[in-house]
Amino acid sequence: YTRMMVVALFRMSFKSGMRPGEIRQLKWTDVKVTDHFSKKRRKFIRLMRVSVRAATSKVRKSRIFLYKDDDNLPTWKSRVRLLWDDESEQDKFVFSLDGKEEPSKRTILYHFGRLLDLAGINREGRDIVPYSFRHYYITERIMSGLGYHEVAAMCGTSAGEVEETYYHLNDQTRLTHALAGYELDDDGLVVPVDE
Repeated sequence: YTRMMVVALFRMSFKSGMRPGEIRQLKWTDVKVTDHFSKKRRKFIRLMRVSVRAATSKVRKSRIFLYKDDDNLPTWKSRVRLLWDDESEQDKFVFSLDGKEEPSKRTILYHFGRLLDLAGINREGRDIVPYSFRHYYITERIMSGLGYHEVAAMCGTSAGEVEETYYHLNDQTRLTHALAGYELDDDGLVVPVDE
């Protein structure tokens, strides 16, 4: 159950961009499932509506955001609910076996290290920590074309902080725009894409 819990926690981390402290203190009453019908895709998309309480936020401001969940949290809830003393979700932590205690940093770090080892990721000289999921999320959003203000609102930080931390992505974005229609060949040369 502990391994299932941290897997669900890590999946939510890289899909939502939440800070580790926010995610550890998340309660079931802070999370709601909502389905959005996509006219373009002609199907429902499962979204999670997350309320981050000011008391649990690093910047002491509450925020609400949506993210695509792919059934991660509902699946986790159906499994962990069997361990609860009662059926009530009131005041139960999302990432907890009994709902009463949030997971310890030690537990998360231990399983994060095991995950990296199993994936064969070399950590030597690299600062790879659970917070790296947040960096991944923010990087992906900026590279997909969202502006600093949009990303900042989703992640509960300032646009200035996002711009300062991720400014180097501007050069990568400029390069991507300049090379649209081109690709790197096996020799690392930029060549036109055959159309």
